[in-house]
This record gives sequence, structure tokens and C-alpha cells, in this order.
Amino acid sequence: MTVELSDLLARWHPQGLARLAGAGTQRLVTVRGPAGAGASILGAELNEVEGIDCTEAAADVVVCVVDAAAPITEDELADLDGLAAGGQSIVVAVNKIDVHPEWKSSLAATAARVARVDPRIPVVGVSALLAQLGRQTTTDLPSGLAGVVQEIATAASLAGDRVLPVVVAEAIANVERELGRIQEIESGLRGRRIDLVGQRDGGRASVLAAAKARIQLARVGLLHDVNDAIRGAGQRLRHRIDSASAKELRNGEQLASECAAELLAEVHRRAHARLAPFGARDLDLSTVRMPEPPHGRNRGAEDGLMVVLGASAGFGIGRLAVAPLSLVPAADIASMPVALGLGGAVAWWFVRMRSLGADRVHVRAWANDALASMKSQLEQIVHARLVELETTLASEAMASSTRQAVAVDQELTQVESELRRQLPLLSERRAQLTKDLAALRQAGSGSCMLPES
Repeated sequence: MTVELSDLLARWHPQGLARLAGAGTQRLVTVRGPAGAGASILGAELNEVEGIDCTEAAADVVVCVVDAAAPITEDELADLDGLAAGGQSIVVAVNKIDVHPEWKSSLAATAARVARVDPRIPVVGVSALLAQLGRQTTTDLPSGLAGVVQEIATAASLAGDRVLPVVVAEAIANVERELGRIQEIESGLRGRRIDLVGQRDGGRASVLAAAKARIQLARVGLLHDVNDAIRGAGQRLRHRIDSASAKELRNGEQLASECAAELLAEVHRRAHARLAPFGARDLDLSTVRMPEPPHGRNRGAEDGLMVVLGASAGFGIGRLAVAPLSLVPAADIASMPVALGLGGAVAWWFVRMRSLGADRVHVRAWANDALASMKSQLEQIVHARLVELETTLASEAMASSTRQAVAVDQELTQVESELRRQLPLLSERRAQLTKDLAALRQAGSGSCMLPES
């Protein structure tokens, strides 16, 4: 391992560097195997060997124990494959060679299967019971333990070469995480600045647009209410005119005042419902006036003509009514006054009805003009109040947005100051990280892996 790679690992993966420093010197061994394979006895014997420490924790070498009664199983091969993928140094010990006469064939079959996982994994025959008996009796028995110890020593010496790619990959991941963190910091500051620049008007445009939209809806609604109230008042006034007597028509002021009062009350009620959500005061309708009612209708030639027509029609009706009396000689003279009286009554009634109809037409024409005048006054008041309300809402929006804009400008100043301070540091840091990442990737590819001097 080069000095440059050592410095890189010291910066980005000190735990991995410590693991590399201890690889091949501590000779920590983990012994594992299925039940009945004798893993515990073999582990106890290896513990008696000087320089080998059997532990359950992570170790330099893993000794996988297989029973010599049969070749290694697929489950045990899968376990080996997982250990080998993690860069672990492995030794396979085929135990109980003293019990099974055909242990050599089982050993060969196991070695062939293990080679499919990794041909560098050694497969050694051993008898843990013979090793235990030989130690207890101080007899040199052919247990094969020495071969296991030798393979453990060899695997431990190669542990550094196995661990180095794993440590380098972990260091690369650490550098990439740091690069991502720097990118997040810079992106966060730039994104916050963009957001603040977009908020520099304090939301004034959106607030004003919303206020104008609400006021426009209120204007449409209020004008609709005024028109609806005018139509209702016109219908009621025309109904009263059609059913009014000649005396009531002559007293048109009372009809006008009643109609105006009902109309203004209806407009006030509806306007209050429209303006209440804005918190605005009600419409001031005290200035709305209905035009003076007509004092009388000018008599013209048509009225004189109706008198003549009514008199002639009445005289004719009277003559028809007393015609039977002319058959009686004594009553013929008396029929003339009766015909004249009856004809005069009919003429009076005819002229009166014609005059009443003409008066109604006259008052109805005045009513239409009066309602049009009141509609114009009400629309003027509505427009004036909504313009006043729009001005008030715009002033409030301006004041609120100004306060918000000041706060946004202050925060934007802080963010830009932080960007000016951080960007050179982040750029320098990114350049250093990129350089370290390139060196680590080159080391991971094997071009920087040199023998330890």
C-alpha cells in the first residue's frame, strides 16, 4: 500500500486503515460449522496453539468445519460464498478423518465444490480428537492440525490483500457521501436565494390580484342585486298603479314613497351580505331620491273628443233603452228626458274610464323613468363604494407586502452573504474531494496497489 493511499484512508476511513494494520498480525480466528462436525473441539485445540486466538467476533480468518462423512453441502457452500464476497479469508477443515475411512474422497469432492466458490480457499483434512489426544498424551499423532495451522498463517498473511479492496470501497462511499452533503449545502443556499428573490415583492402581486378578483365578483353580484331589486320594485309599483283608484293616482307621492322605501330596504339587505366578508361598512343610501311624481295630466284634444264620443254614445244607448216607451203615446213625451239623463250618465262613465286609463298610462310612464333614475343612483353608489373598498384593500396589501419585503430583503442579504462566504470554501472542498475520489478509485482498480515496503 502506497503512502498516498495510506494518507487517503487515514482521512476517509481510519477504522478501515486500523483494520488493515491489524490484518495478518493478530491472527484472530473464528471456527464455525454445523452441529456434529466437531467445530468446538477444533476451536479448543487451535486456542492451545501459540499465536492463534479463537473468537466469536470478527476475525482475520474463518475456519469452516465440514464433517468427513460427506462432501460439503449446498447450504455450507452458500455460507462460504457470502464470506468470500465480503473479502473474508477462509480455511475449510474436513474433520474426523480418523473416523471415516473414505475421508480422502470426501476431501477431494469438498475441494472441488469449494473451488467453484473461490479456488484460493484451502481445504485441509484434520482430526480434532487425535489432536486433543496427542496434546493430552504428549504423543505426536497424525491429526493434521499442523496443516490447518499452516493454512491459517498463510490466510492471515494474505488478509491485508483481501481487506484492502473492501476498505477502499468503503472509503470511496465516504467521499461520495461528503460530496453529496456539499452539493446539498450549495443547492440549499442557491435554492433559498431563488425563493427569496421571487418573494421580494412581498406577495404584493398575488394579494392585489386576489383582492381585485374578489372585488370584481362583489361588483358583479351587487349590480345584479340592484337590477333584481329594481325589477321587483317595478313589478310591485305597476301592480299598485293598475289597481289604484283615480284618487290614489292623483296622490302619486304616497305610491312613490312606499316603492322607494321597499326598494332601498331590499338593496341595503343584499349589499350588507355582499360587503360583510370584506369588513366594509354598509352602503349609504340616504342620498337616493325618487323623482317627484306627476301633479296631473294635461288635458288635450283627445279628452274633448272622448267627451263628444261619450255623449253621442250615451245618447244612442239612452234612445235604445227608452225605445219601448215610444210605442205608448202618453209616454212618448216623457221618453226624451229619460233618454237624455241615461245618455248623460253613460257618457260620464265612459269619459271617466277613459280618463282613468290615461292617468294610469301617464303614471306608469313616470314610474319607469323614476325607477331608471333610482337604478342609476344606486349603481353610482355601488361603484363608488367598491372603488373605495379596492383602495383600502390595496393600501393594506401594500403595507403588509412592504413589511414582508423588508423581512425577505434582510434574509436575502444574509443568504447572499453566506453564499459569498461558503462558495469558495465549498469549491475548494469539492476540488479536494474530487481529487481524493479519483485517487481512491484508481487504488480500487488495482493500479495503486503496490507491495508493502
